[in-house]
Amino acid sequence: MNETDTSARLARSLHFFGRITANLSHEMNNVVTIIGEVSGLLDDLLLLADKGRPLDTEKLKSLSENIKRQTRRGKVLITEMNFLGHSIDEPLRQVDLNLVAGHIASLVRRIVERKGGALDLRRFDGPVIAVCNPFDLLQSMIWCLDMALEAGAVSEPICIATLVGGPGPCVSIRSTGFEHGDMDRATLSHVGMLLTEAGGTVSSMVDEGGRRVIQLQFPPVAQDAAPAP
Repeated sequence: MNETDTSARLARSLHFFGRITANLSHEMNNVVTIIGEVSGLLDDLLLLADKGRPLDTEKLKSLSENIKRQTRRGKVLITEMNFLGHSIDEPLRQVDLNLVAGHIASLVRRIVERKGGALDLRRFDGPVIAVCNPFDLLQSMIWCLDMALEAGAVSEPICIATLVGGPGPCVSIRSTGFEHGDMDRATLSHVGMLLTEAGGTVSSMVDEGGRRVIQLQFPPVAQDAAPAP
């Protein structure tokens, strides 16, 4: 890879990191805002109680549940932000593609839903161990999801599936969006470059149901190997 290619890859990676971080911080801000609004309502109830009005216990329960719900949502966002941050710790390491796919689905679900789509996550029943760069895998999968959404006409949920087959562990992304217009060859080429370091490849094919699928394939790894935490 020459200096120009390296600079272009770095710029695109920084753009990706900033985009996902901005999305997570926006969602976290929504959580904090809602909790702040609920806190204000609690203050109003306490003020009324100080003036002699009986406390509305049902209202209190509703507000309490809202705080719990937003707290759970905030914890999920922090977990995903932590995963994103640590995905750049090591250039290559063993990971369970099931776990990575779950994190990616959590990271992008709201983005997909805002664009009128939906996600269908199908994970292999058992570990799907691969050696890869987690950050590059994150980028690769989300660039592919972008292609599906930008093509439009996503009439079915976008399916993310993990598999273990003869060629080795892989992640597939199936979408009706891939069937409208030409595939973005530049994006596919970039994804292929991201996977090269781990010996991975990207391919576009048609499955048994006639749906267009993008498959990210990695070399076989001993399945009793434990991924790094």
